[in-house]
Amino acid sequence: MNHWFARALPALPLLTFAGCGVSGSDDLPVGSESPALVTGNGHMQNGHMQNGHMQNGHMQNGAALALAGVDLTTMHRLVTLPAVGQDPDLSPSNLVPVRNVKLDKTILTDGVHSGRSFIGHVVYGTLSDGTTELQQVPIYLEDISPTGDAEIFHYQLKAHHPFVPVGGSGCTGTCPMIWDYVCGSIQRSLVTGATDRRNGRLVVSVPVQATAVGGQWDYHEGQLGDGRKLIEQGSAAYNTKITFACANGAIGKCVEAAHYKPWAAAATECQPLTPPLDSELKCYARTQELVHEACVRMVRADYCGNGVSHTVEGVGIDLWDESRINAAQSEDVWGLEAEWTPNGARCLNDAVMGRTSHDGERVDAYLAKACPQKWRGQANQTSPFTWYDGDCFGRGPVSQHSTFDFVNVPKDGTYRTMSSMNLHDRVYIKNRSRCIDDSKSHPEDKPNPDAKSDICVPPIWPPPVFVP
Repeated sequence: MNHWFARALPALPLLTFAGCGVSGSDDLPVGSESPALVTGNGHMQNGHMQNGHMQNGHMQNGAALALAGVDLTTMHRLVTLPAVGQDPDLSPSNLVPVRNVKLDKTILTDGVHSGRSFIGHVVYGTLSDGTTELQQVPIYLEDISPTGDAEIFHYQLKAHHPFVPVGGSGCTGTCPMIWDYVCGSIQRSLVTGATDRRNGRLVVSVPVQATAVGGQWDYHEGQLGDGRKLIEQGSAAYNTKITFACANGAIGKCVEAAHYKPWAAAATECQPLTPPLDSELKCYARTQELVHEACVRMVRADYCGNGVSHTVEGVGIDLWDESRINAAQSEDVWGLEAEWTPNGARCLNDAVMGRTSHDGERVDAYLAKACPQKWRGQANQTSPFTWYDGDCFGRGPVSQHSTFDFVNVPKDGTYRTMSSMNLHDRVYIKNRSRCIDDSKSHPEDKPNPDAKSDICVPPIWPPPVFVP
């Protein structure tokens, strides 16, 4: 048996997201994830995945693996590029090291070359099965292309790794080495030049693209803090240990669909100083990194901040943020859901959004069991803490007001300094959610097959109070 997979890996089924295809009524989502569908300011589709999964599509039964991060210091240029449709030659004689490669926004550069100059290069990345980070594998940069946004480039990536059979017992003999598109693929309709025909329409398989984001995330789940961003701005490794964020995962959706660019400036925020200088303001300028991190938790409905997703197919999200990059919508059919921080949800308002919980549990029961004390003792919370304490969306006593409003971020007692509050606990995003069962409000949305099932029918509300 290949030693790389001597340990049995747990089966991770391929996930599907209804209505998350690339814009266009003729797109055909297939047995893997596809990019986020954006239908207006602040509206986007949800998703289980933190990042995209390789689908092992040509073998149809491979376990899903996510690309957890790449190290740009391992970049190599191929001397001879492969012919169209062929895999790259990774023999040592065909690899030339490329020094000083860094990320500028989403664009690779070595100070001399940048952007599309890195087509035909290979870099090493780490795969994750959601439980364990696995050995590094080569990632081939098959194509790089600019987008309509000058700051965002798209990457078409293939990974070379041993096939992982579902079931976890390993391969008989040596697991075969395969090339997979890192972000999977979708099928799109074509008028001419098709390679297949389904339901009377000509279709072709199209690789899902990724963009590049500085820093790397944790991909474990189950313990508080799992799923967090491990390498943030300020780290010396931020622009060399990066993430290729697939458009079909939450990290990528929050950059392109929600428009939270971690490198870009957030709104400057000001807070009155402690009396007797109430007329004086102290102002702070930050990037959108923490807003982006809060978005990743929100898209996955990771309430506890433990890396566990609690969402279902076809749930639409309307979001707004403290920097007003996305503005609040006024659709009454959307249920107010939660306030979000980089560490998960700070409070949960309602369940009309139809999200479900882990392994079919009610959300409130899971929260009471998995993270009952998550926010107890945090700034602006009172004791005893409950998830349903009326503290969401500006309700509740003054002592509980959300830190979404910067003026409510507590000071540390001296009038010229802010609180030592960990800003990962601060609220940056609020959202509404609902199950999408038709195309009345947003014609671009595909029908949601789960919309009339139990998981999309609101439970009796308010829920029973759970006191840990």
